[in-house]
Amino acid sequence: MAFVVLDDRSGRIEASIFGDVYESYRSKLTKDSIVFVEGEVQSSEYNQILKLRAERVFDILEARHRYFAVVEIALEDDDF
Repeated sequence: MAFVVLDDRSGRIEASIFGDVYESYRSKLTKDSIVFVEGEVQSSEYNQILKLRAERVFDILEARHRYFAVVEIALEDDDF
């Protein structure tokens, strides 16, 4: 089981990765790695925070192959 914070510089969301899903994708979950997470977003009624329950995790190459028509990443010189 793991909890990871996904941050794309426009916002953050905590993703929960449970059981078999974690075992399947644990090697991709390293600090500062670029990953794409598919799952279900839920709203907490208690504190009004959105949380993500992960179902799949893709590294950037896998995401490119799977969603090549819809994945676009723009980097500015000042991002580095």
